[in-house]
Amino acid sequence: MMASGNTFKTPSFDTERRKVMTRHRRAVSVGDFESMAYTHYRSICLSCRISDEEGRPIQQCSEGCKNQTARSRQEATDLAISRVYKLANDLVAACKACMADHSKGKTARNELLIKFRLLVLEALHTPKENRTPMHNVTLAAAGTMPSLWNAQIPTFLLTPGSLPIEIFVDASVKGIGYTNGNQWAAWELTRGWRSEGRNIPWAEFVAVELGLRMLAADKTGGRIVRVRSDSTSVVEALSMKSMRETRWQDNAILKKILALCDEHRFAMAIEWVPTKENPADDPSRGVYGNWDNRAGPKIAIPVHLEHLVMDIEEPGFERFVRRAEPQRHRRTRSMYV
Repeated sequence: MMASGNTFKTPSFDTERRKVMTRHRRAVSVGDFESMAYTHYRSICLSCRISDEEGRPIQQCSEGCKNQTARSRQEATDLAISRVYKLANDLVAACKACMADHSKGKTARNELLIKFRLLVLEALHTPKENRTPMHNVTLAAAGTMPSLWNAQIPTFLLTPGSLPIEIFVDASVKGIGYTNGNQWAAWELTRGWRSEGRNIPWAEFVAVELGLRMLAADKTGGRIVRVRSDSTSVVEALSMKSMRETRWQDNAILKKILALCDEHRFAMAIEWVPTKENPADDPSRGVYGNWDNRAGPKIAIPVHLEHLVMDIEEPGFERFVRRAEPQRHRRTRSMYV
């Protein structure tokens, strides 16, 4: 067990995120901790925060600042590491409570144990040369409480085939992109999709939904899914399973995503990734890869997106577009994609 002297103070920011770790029955990964922490710190570095002499709230670093990335990533790493220690300490406390009153403490212990085991699994399956400070801290914390690994918890997360599946999603004004390894998929957004409150964040939510539907169609149910997106609003909303701002269009897609996770038993860990490192950025903009690597099977566009999203077709395929009023016998036009 972890000694009481190793208890780490939790930053005040963690109060806002605590329900991600304890109130929701959702597994988290190392990247989950890191992405949420970096999202919090990425907007401004410490030096720029101090340099504002007029007391105005600064939303981003001053132009030409070279300290933002390095400093904010270090702060994010420190915060994420403290989260691992807090999770470990909470797990120890839950185990003690379970020993004192088995009926009351078992549920809390099981939820925390699922999350902590996922962190350790990810760290163990990461090559040593690629491990981050978070991975090393996770393994060190796990080494202090080996007896926890004998606890029995009925969950699909602990089966041999439950290692995380990583997918990337992205959206642009033109369309939506998805990658899973070397496989890719893309959809076009129809003309006029930016109406009734729909905007790029809405399209980013749709990208997550379609990505999960691709996995569901591939019979990939009951797995840990690491969804990587370059949209901070999507990462924050899915991490919290709620939205700060009430935009009914975005919120409707968010509910669809959570329902998909429940239906197909996906344990989703949403992670932020820089746009330049997001391979789904190209297909979302119409820059497609090798057509032999197009992901399958082809999914049906859900009813609530039928008038907003359409499949792309391989070059040379002739698609006939039906007119809104075919009874007038207008000449059918063809569109080459």
